[in-house]
Amino acid sequence: MRCSSSAGRLLVLALGLCPACALMSKGEVLSPRYFSPDLNEPTLRLAGNAATATGVAPELRLGQVEAASHLEERIAYRPGEGELGYYDSWRWTEPPQAYLRRALARELFERHSLVHVVSGAAPTLDVELVSFEELRQGTPAGRVELRFSLSDGRRMLLEQTVRVEQPVAPGAAEDAAPRLTKALSSALAEAVAKVAGLVTTELGLAASQEPPALAPKLPQPE
Repeated sequence: MRCSSSAGRLLVLALGLCPACALMSKGEVLSPRYFSPDLNEPTLRLAGNAATATGVAPELRLGQVEAASHLEERIAYRPGEGELGYYDSWRWTEPPQAYLRRALARELFERHSLVHVVSGAAPTLDVELVSFEELRQGTPAGRVELRFSLSDGRRMLLEQTVRVEQPVAPGAAEDAAPRLTKALSSALAEAVAKVAGLVTTELGLAASQEPPALAPKLPQPE
């Protein structure tokens, strides 16, 4: 009986130590990898592209630039249109809307030479980043979707959605993240260029339709 009792105590002690052993065992450490879709390319100015019929470039204020709530630091992917997932170890270096704002400012004010207004009355461009993720269904691709509105403070001049999808280049599994980043970089650049082209055209049309300023009346000689 004494031996049996000792064996039972040893068994209970061993079972009690098992959870502690599991907690003390070293698990796999997650090491995030960080990526940026910014394109480090020189900005080429489009000569005369933004000038109106009067020869003066239109003014523009860059307003709110936001991202949909599901777009965060983790890189997102869609197995299908109704499903969303995230890569645990793939992260953006900044919130996605930061890349969008820089790309818009570069395209609008450097490349298209619009006058950047920071105070006072001016047409305002607001942009929302709706999609910025990988599409896994079919051929893998990077999707960027922008919803934007242009207003003059009194009326809406332009409201539109732009969507661009760029295929992810085939390659080895170990460089899948850089290839996806390159696809999303290209899609972002194309989407922003389309928005800038539409906005520049609309501002040029609006400026050409403004009534000419009335010349001040000079006093008539008596």
